[in-house]
Amino acid sequence: MLIYFITIGLLISVLLKDYNSDKGKFNTNKAIHGIILVLLIFKFLVGFRQLGWVLRHSERFYELFHKQIGLLSPAVTLTHSIVIILAYSTGGILVVRMASRKDKARRQFLTLLPVFVFTESMDFYKGFVGEEGYVGNHYVPLAIGFVFAGVLCSIIHLIYRSVFMQKFFQQKEVNVE
Repeated sequence: MLIYFITIGLLISVLLKDYNSDKGKFNTNKAIHGIILVLLIFKFLVGFRQLGWVLRHSERFYELFHKQIGLLSPAVTLTHSIVIILAYSTGGILVVRMASRKDKARRQFLTLLPVFVFTESMDFYKGFVGEEGYVGNHYVPLAIGFVFAGVLCSIIHLIYRSVFMQKFFQQKEVNVE
């Protein structure tokens, strides 16, 4: 938990330093951007923790995640676990880069959003169904997870693809040059 507070503190200090360079412009953008980044960093820090655990316990990782869960074969479950760890770690790096308003990081993050929809919907399904089995229709929890993840990622996509957010990121690059 301490790592979350340290990371949030660093993120806020980077945001404040960057925001002071605008001299009072883009206040709404700054607030929206800051809130989204704080929420995303909470989500993506898990990827770094999981990546560290996997590097230290690779044989245990295979044992824990190579198993049948609902409709998902052991190979799919293992592949999903690897993809989610890599996606979260990459997302965490991009969020930190987005704190400095790097437009390239914003664009890369937007291209990663479909991966998050897929991994989050599969994660929801795995959590809902569990290892002990599920008696109902397996497509319902998969669809619910897809809808929830799709809506959240669509909102983030719409915000960061909007003209006002694009200008916000591009203004930073103009000020640097």
